[in-house]
Amino acid sequence: MKSQSPSRPSRLRFARFSSNSQARRRASRRTFTKALLVALPVLLLTLTATHYLVATAQQNMPGALDPTFGEGGKVTSDLSGNQSEAYAVAILPDRKILVGGYAYAGSSNHFALARYLGAADPTPTPTPTPPLTPTPSSTPACPSSIAYTVSSAEFTLAGDSFFISGTGRVLRATPGTPVNDVFRGGLNFFPANTTTPSGEYTATVSQTISFEGIASVTLSYRFVYTVTSDLRRMSVDMGETKTVDLGARGKIDVTVNSAPNFGQIANNSKTVLVVPASLNEATFLLRDVAAGACFQFSADTYTVAEGAGSASVTVTRTGNTSIPASVEYATAADASFVGCDVVNGNASERCDFTTTLGTLRFAAGEESKTIRIFITDDAYVEGAETFTISLLNPTSGSTLGTPQVTAVVITDNDTTQTSANPIDNSTFFVRMHYVDFLNREGEPAGVDGWVNSLDTCPRPADPFAPSSCDRVEVSSRFFRSVEFMLKGNFVIRFYRVSLGRNPGYREFTRDSQRVTGATAEEVFANRDAFTGEWVQRADFRAIFDGLSNQEYVDKLEQTAGVTLSNKSQLVADLNSGAKTRAQVLREVVESNEVRNRMYNDAFVLMEYFGYLRRDAEPAGFNAWLAYLNAHPNDYRTMVRGFINSVEYRKRFGDPGPPQPGEF
Repeated sequence: MKSQSPSRPSRLRFARFSSNSQARRRASRRTFTKALLVALPVLLLTLTATHYLVATAQQNMPGALDPTFGEGGKVTSDLSGNQSEAYAVAILPDRKILVGGYAYAGSSNHFALARYLGAADPTPTPTPTPPLTPTPSSTPACPSSIAYTVSSAEFTLAGDSFFISGTGRVLRATPGTPVNDVFRGGLNFFPANTTTPSGEYTATVSQTISFEGIASVTLSYRFVYTVTSDLRRMSVDMGETKTVDLGARGKIDVTVNSAPNFGQIANNSKTVLVVPASLNEATFLLRDVAAGACFQFSADTYTVAEGAGSASVTVTRTGNTSIPASVEYATAADASFVGCDVVNGNASERCDFTTTLGTLRFAAGEESKTIRIFITDDAYVEGAETFTISLLNPTSGSTLGTPQVTAVVITDNDTTQTSANPIDNSTFFVRMHYVDFLNREGEPAGVDGWVNSLDTCPRPADPFAPSSCDRVEVSSRFFRSVEFMLKGNFVIRFYRVSLGRNPGYREFTRDSQRVTGATAEEVFANRDAFTGEWVQRADFRAIFDGLSNQEYVDKLEQTAGVTLSNKSQLVADLNSGAKTRAQVLREVVESNEVRNRMYNDAFVLMEYFGYLRRDAEPAGFNAWLAYLNAHPNDYRTMVRGFINSVEYRKRFGDPGPPQPGEF
């Protein structure tokens, strides 16, 4: 080895690269790469000045100097004041970096070791931020059931002079005067021994309904007796519907729904109406004035243990539940990017629970539904943490009551911080893949199968050697599964084909949960409903509403960046009415041309959504996509990079080094 002149001192240098762009870093003049350690997804290089040559660092994966490490991604150390060179580098279990080489000590070279802090992954100082609390709402509570009482009935008879008889007594009455006696007997419209002349005669009944002293309403209904030369007919007029204002309890409509059954006896001389024992046998219909109902959470706060797996939050529907209606729900988004090891009383959607957005659809008669929110059992000692979930956008004339925002408190089950990371446990690893990629818990047989595959998988001497059963392969299978293609990939293609962009993380989460179902039938039904709803969205209509059928298909093809083999047929089907625009969009989205064109885009995007639970930064996304397009059979490099990244591992505990053979 050619030694460096003492007049030109060299220094130990090394750099770390992140996964933001293709790395080809030109070091300073007279710099060589002496040692290289790959600990994906970061790349460590030790560099030393040895000759008047130009050195470059090149790797076969996306990368850029990591600005969080040293100064601009580089560390330079002068160990001897003259000449130092490094030949080996290692990452210790505590994340510190150990570099070995030699230092020139005046007359000879001596073995030298230098240890550096893992400055790229500092532990943020916990911020004592108050926990989240539900936002106060000025919306009144949903109207609850209310008791009511009905007064005794009042008769008002209209017609000529008459008398009332019954229970062995005879009462004289004047037309238009209320008669409050309620009895079983006969109402004779005319004096005895007279013939009923043709005409219409009425008996009006009035009753007052009182609602717990808040308000009251009087309803009237009439029994109409019609006489002609050849006809006698009795009919009932139920009267009008009246609206009652109950203040904070809401408004309801009240109407007579069913009146007592009055019989009649007629002969040549008189007509007798047979009255039931009590007119309070009439029934009344009460319903909300609004066409729909009222949605609200069943409690202000819910509590769930960190190890419970999921939290259940109940939404109730009151009022008029006789018609179908829906309401959307959403867990609160993280206000900013905060490390999962930060303790501040706030639960994070990246670290502590799964982002949950969707729509509850109530069938006629349904009064409650449950939202399930997956909880992550991490290894951090963090105490109780709180997040909120909100209701929004009720349909069918429904309203929101209080609480429409509720808090979920996660109680911690960790008391001592440990360096063990739960993601290194096979069962935990598999469970998180079901949750992160398929938005459900795994069926026991499926979980057991994947866990067995991992636990019995041989570990080759070369950790980069292809494997059909290691973590990289098992992880990739979730994205490549038919189930994910029917859900998440399906949603991504809608955005790309019609809007020309990828969805954001929360957009994807909301829409992929909309097409999720407990059975295959539910999934297909939800996909159909999603397609119909998609073409009604404002951003879709703003692009396509003014286009002819030919222009519509042209625009879909252009936006998707494909050439459709059945384009002419799609236009013809639209022109003939054989297919709707929603059906044509669905056919384009599910075409082989679109599937093949967008497979890699969706694969890369899901690395960010599934593993990191966040939007992709453009530089990183484009770099990984370029790599996957250039190496279409090497998805393992990308998957390995994400599952062993500090950011992913830090979701669950101390990132530490990856498991042996898994980097």
